[in-house]
This record gives sequence, structure tokens and C-alpha cells, in this order.
Amino acid sequence: MLSRLQKYQVSVPGPRVEIAGQHWLELTCDDRLALSADQLEGVINHLRGLLCEGQVAVEARALCFPTGQHLLDWVAEVRTELQSEEVEQP
Repeated sequence: MLSRLQKYQVSVPGPRVEIAGQHWLELTCDDRLALSADQLEGVINHLRGLLCEGQVAVEARALCFPTGQHLLDWVAEVRTELQSEEVEQP
């Protein structure tokens, strides 16, 4: 997932990162704080330093693409359909 975010230069506003196993750890970010793929990877690595076992899950309510073409390329790669109500432009 992170590699695809990096490939399309996606930022993730207000992500929630969880590591869950025998113990769990969760980080929830403010919706106004958008993290890049590299920043998310850094967060995951840091949290892994605190809890080295368990499954990592990243939840996002939205993805922000730098251009419409990046979004269209993502949609083609993941083989999904894009609905007009799912897209907002600033």
C-alpha cells in the first residue's frame, strides 16, 4: 500500500495507524494533518519500535492526489470505478 501511495504522490489527511496483536497500539491524526507516504512509513517504523509484533492497519477517510491524472492512474491500477460523488476538487 505504501509503495502505491508513494508512486502516485498521495497524501492522507487524518490517517489512523494501528498495530494489533497480543498487545495493540493506535495513532489517530487530526483530519487537518495530511501525511505523505514517506511520513506514514516513518510513523509505522516508529510505532514498530514500541510494539514489534502484530498486524499493521492504516485507515484513511480520503486520499489527496496532486493531479487528476494521478487519480485516474491509481483507479486504473487498482481496477476500480470512480464515482463523481467520491471526488472533491479544491
